[in-house]
Amino acid sequence: MCKSCAALLIILLLAPSTVCAHAYLVKSVPAQRAVLFRAPAKIQLWFNERLEPRYSSFTVSDAEGKAVDIGKAEVSGDDPKQLS
Repeated sequence: MCKSCAALLIILLLAPSTVCAHAYLVKSVPAQRAVLFRAPAKIQLWFNERLEPRYSSFTVSDAEGKAVDIGKAEVSGDDPKQLS
């Protein structure tokens, strides 16, 4: 192997690559950071990529920061980017 080929291979192996390991939120109903005076009937979240149902969940907190029981989160069968 030539020296320049070996150098190129080393640079490619050591160069950082950009990888996003998680989907990010693009839309929600109610809106992100909304302050509500009563509980909504349903919470819907849309992400930038498909969700893996067994690893998808979210939590809801009340005004004191305590977790609120919301039941089981589900990825939509019609839209794999939506969690409700």
